[in-house]
Amino acid sequence: MAGQHVIDHVWDYVERHVEIIDGGFYSKAYQGYRNQLNTNHRDRFYIHPETGILCAVEKVPRKQKQKPEQTDILIIDNYHEYQKLNEIWYLITFEDLPLPPTHYVTDAVKGIIHRSVAYRGRMIYAISKKQCNKKEIRFILNQLSKT
Repeated sequence: MAGQHVIDHVWDYVERHVEIIDGGFYSKAYQGYRNQLNTNHRDRFYIHPETGILCAVEKVPRKQKQKPEQTDILIIDNYHEYQKLNEIWYLITFEDLPLPPTHYVTDAVKGIIHRSVAYRGRMIYAISKKQCNKKEIRFILNQLSKT
């Protein structure tokens, strides 16, 4: 009984009813819904609809959030820095968190944040973000090339 039980569960990981649409492999429509096989976490294998051969599903890697590279930040002083956000350079101005302590503040870069989210361990938040002009960008690139 245990052996047959295991064999029955193998089919839980194999999509047996597959269609090829524009070169992609999809499960056949069920109640009007059709899933592409590389997006479904459950199906790891499928039966090729033309050859009948058991095939592994090719997983498409998820895009991970990119952390800003060190070359995307140029610190000027304790309250000013240049940051490259979405391929655009900005001058970011920071300020100390307000006293008495408030739980949330509106950060110019991150939006509404809890006071526990501090920049580089300091109790500051971004109060303004101004897009850089060509002269500032030349200065930034010149400074980064020196490091």
